Amino acid sequence: MSVLVDGVLTAARGAGLTEASLKYQRSCCATVARYCTDHAIDEYNEQVRDRFLAEQDTRLQRGNIGPVFRSSLEKTANMLLEFKLAGKVAWRRRRPMSTQLPSRFETALRLFDESLSGTLAVGSVELAVGEIRQLLTHLRDRGHDSFGSVGLDAKPCS
Repeated sequence: MSVLVDGVLTAARGAGLTEASLKYQRSCCATVARYCTDHAIDEYNEQVRDRFLAEQDTRLQRGNIGPVFRSSLEKTANMLLEFKLAGKVAWRRRRPMSTQLPSRFETALRLFDESLSGTLAVGSVELAVGEIRQLLTHLRDRGHDSFGSVGLDAKPCS
């Protein structure tokens, strides 16, 4: 398992991730490796990956982990298997499906993206913009089409 983890982390370093992102990736790899150790698994394969992901789904449903971490664990589990089968792994950034947002939100998101560009690594900017897009999508789904309609009251939105 350590050879697989080393292969994935080498690919992550080669993709130009920041040290914080590499630390997060190491944490994801450690979670998969710990699962294998806890279940006395010597050989990582598709069945192990599938059982691991099923356990993560259970953890997600119980609220022990969030959906972003669950998604990251799936990506890591797949890359570990890719490295085992191919001897290499191509680092791919996850691209969330583009979501049409109200024009004010799209403008704010574009300005946010521009404000970060050049100050952080490209991957970090993409991650931050993706997270903000999720927030704006949530607001849109709650009936908001501008920031003026968002407040701190505890009443549910329309």
